[in-house]
Amino acid sequence: MEELPAGVEAVSNRDGSGSLIVNADDEEEIKYVMPNVSVLFGQEPVEATAGTVYVTTRRVAWLGESQGFGVTFRSITMHAISRDPEAHSQPCIYTQVESPESLGIGDDEDIEVTEMRLIPGDSEKLDELFRWLCDCAALNPDPDFDDQEDGAGEFYFDEEEIINGVGAEDRANMLDRFDAMLEMPTAGDFDQLISEDPGRFEDEDEGVVDDRMSNGA
Repeated sequence: MEELPAGVEAVSNRDGSGSLIVNADDEEEIKYVMPNVSVLFGQEPVEATAGTVYVTTRRVAWLGESQGFGVTFRSITMHAISRDPEAHSQPCIYTQVESPESLGIGDDEDIEVTEMRLIPGDSEKLDELFRWLCDCAALNPDPDFDDQEDGAGEFYFDEEEIINGVGAEDRANMLDRFDAMLEMPTAGDFDQLISEDPGRFEDEDEGVVDDRMSNGA
C-alpha cells in the first residue's frame, strides 16, 4: 500500500529486535502484543503477509515485514467484534477511524472515515484482543464527553448493527415518539388540565393559578 488512508500514521522506528518503539515523552507503554495479524483498510490488505499488532496506552500499531502504521485511540471512533461471514470471511475487529482534521467537525460531509479490520490468525484470541482495545481506549477519553457519565461516547457494537442500522419502520416510530416528547402543550391543554384538577398549578403560598401556565407561556 503506497499511501495510508485518513487517520492512519506511518510507523517506521523499530528497536533492534524489530519491535515497536514507544513514545516515552507521551508516557506510552505497550500493554498487549499479538503476532500473526492481518490488516485491511476497506477491502485492501496492507501487506500480503501478516504482521504484529501492538496495543499501547495511546494507540494501536501494526508492524509488518516492510510497512508499519499506528492509529491513536482518539482517532478510533468505533470498534466492534465482527463474526458475520457476510461482512467478512474471517472473524475480525472492525473499526472506524477518523483523521485528526475531521474530529470535532459537525458536518458529516467533511468527515473522512477509514474502515480498518484487524484479523488475528488465531480467531480464538479475538475476544482477548478486543478487551485490550477497550481497556486502553478507556485511558484516552474524548474530551467532548468529559461531562458525561462513565461509558458515554464509547461505541462498541456488532458490525451488523453498524451496517444495517435500525429498520425504516422502527426509525419512523422512534421519530414519532421523539416528536411527541418535544410537542409543546397549548393554552387549551392547560385550561383542560386546570378544569380537571383546579389545584394542579396553584401556588403553595398564595393558592392562585400561575398566569404564565394558564396563558401557555
